[in-house]
Amino acid sequence: MMRTPLIGIGFAALAVGALAGCGGGDSSSGADVATADLVITDPGGLKFDKTEYTVAAKAGGVVIAQVNKDNQTHTLLLKEGSKQGPRVGPKLTDGPGDSSTGTYEVKAGVYYVYCDVPGHEASMNAKLTVT
Repeated sequence: MMRTPLIGIGFAALAVGALAGCGGGDSSSGADVATADLVITDPGGLKFDKTEYTVAAKAGGVVIAQVNKDNQTHTLLLKEGSKQGPRVGPKLTDGPGDSSTGTYEVKAGVYYVYCDVPGHEASMNAKLTVT
């Protein structure tokens, strides 16, 4: 009878370890928002807080934070050049009240920032200029 609780504890420890490893190294919790190179906010109303952003390129990548103040989930993605360009970096996904950061290897140029939740992209898009 004593083995059953120990086995249960072992499985619980494995589950916690597995969950801690989820998410990859490209994005992280809102704790890093204060140190991000650029913060993009989803204030509500299916829009970003700005239609144009500017950030300076730097070695090791640019850290971009998404802060979701809306009452629904939003994503943040970058494409090089335009809507049809290749995707760059991680996809950030944040539920209501959440935030996350991602590191993007970008060079000087123009990027398309958008939310890919169905029905959101038409109004949730912006231009990002990297200098």
